[in-house]
Amino acid sequence: MATVQCDHALDESGKEISILQAVAGGTYRCIACRFPMVAKLGRWNEKHFAHKPTEGERPCTYGSETYRHAKAKQLLLARLCVKVPAVYASIPEGYTGKVPRLVLAREIEAASAVAEQTIYVDEEGEIGIEDRRIYPEFDDHQGRRVLLARPDVVFFDGSGKRILLIEIYAEHRCTPEKIAKLRAYGVDTIEIHIPRHCDPVGIERLLTLTSHTFWLYNGQQAAFHFTPSDTHLLAEGSIPATELEDRLSGRTETLKCRLNRVDVAVFAVGALLGRTDVGAENEAYRIAEATGQDFVRGLEERRSERDTRLGSAVRVRMEQHRGRLADRQRASSAGEKAVRARQRELTEARIRLDRWIRRKEAQLSRVMDYVKVRVERTTDKVYWRNFGIRNRISTAQHQLRELQEREYTRERFELDKLERELEREEDELATEETGLGRTEETTSRAYRRRVSDLTETEHKAVVFEKHYKELQALKSRISS
Repeated sequence: MATVQCDHALDESGKEISILQAVAGGTYRCIACRFPMVAKLGRWNEKHFAHKPTEGERPCTYGSETYRHAKAKQLLLARLCVKVPAVYASIPEGYTGKVPRLVLAREIEAASAVAEQTIYVDEEGEIGIEDRRIYPEFDDHQGRRVLLARPDVVFFDGSGKRILLIEIYAEHRCTPEKIAKLRAYGVDTIEIHIPRHCDPVGIERLLTLTSHTFWLYNGQQAAFHFTPSDTHLLAEGSIPATELEDRLSGRTETLKCRLNRVDVAVFAVGALLGRTDVGAENEAYRIAEATGQDFVRGLEERRSERDTRLGSAVRVRMEQHRGRLADRQRASSAGEKAVRARQRELTEARIRLDRWIRRKEAQLSRVMDYVKVRVERTTDKVYWRNFGIRNRISTAQHQLRELQEREYTRERFELDKLERELEREEDELATEETGLGRTEETTSRAYRRRVSDLTETEHKAVVFEKHYKELQALKSRISS
């Protein structure tokens, strides 16, 4: 089985855990195929789970990207709510001023939601949709239908109307072809980016923010036509066009996108050309066109007559006015050129600033990597130092126990010796009972000698007890 990397797996109890919670040598299984996985917790490479190689099995393709994509869809279908970013007017070509805000960032709540519905165009140019769970393979009805897209999640309102299409990407964004097809459907569409190493809590938090959410299509933005002369629309909330470009997903409608939309339109027109009412519609259009041409010719004749009546003086004044207008246009053109030159300078300055920021970020990344290595090395040194200290403490405790045992044995030997002497003396006293008639002085001296010996023995016992207490105190200090 090929080794596919993933940052989440199941532990022994079947609980889903992150690689940050894994331990070396633990038992883990893949969330999808349930085959064994091993936690790669190396010091230099990025930590991850990998499938254990198994011959004769079909490789599992479940990895970090699949996990994040599936988890985000699961949360969207359960929450039925997502926060979408603010909507701004489209930026006119070459425009650098402020752009009005149409709608604030808000949360969209759905009455229901489904995953991966198939959107298509039929032979009459109508857009249809079918559940992919019922029809997993798209049937084009022998070329009479064209597949548009399969969004990851579709939100519905209470009446069953589709109000939002949601695309989720973990590693790969929507292609321009798919964006063009989603726009052709005409329903608001967003794209949510799920970064790497996001756990379920982090993914759910992203659904309440707009930092990783981008508009692929918005009906209000598409219907609103903004021109630089619409200054009355620049109310509170408007932002510069350059800042808005930074907030966009970085993908505008390319030539390929337009070609896809044209292909869909051509397919619909081709289907309509075969209908019986097309001829009648074309004849009505030709009649209307001829009537319009006659009207235009009449207007041109009346204008010629009016110019003749006005005379040469009016024409001279008109020429003077046109000259002044041309001068103003030339001045405006020069000012526009200056503005464009300034815009190019600002663009170059922004590019230089971006390059400087990227260099600093790269330097900071290298510094963080170096600090990470130093911290790991210091941690290892501290571990081995503590290990040596624990070994020395254990050795000292062992030596202390040996010393206590030796002292106890020696003192015990002395006490046994004294006891034997006492027994021997008692035996001698027993044998001397017959000599009681000896003088009292001799008996008294023997008695005092015995008393002295007993006193000395008691003194030695007191000294041994004192030494034993000192050894116990020394042992408690070493243990603490």
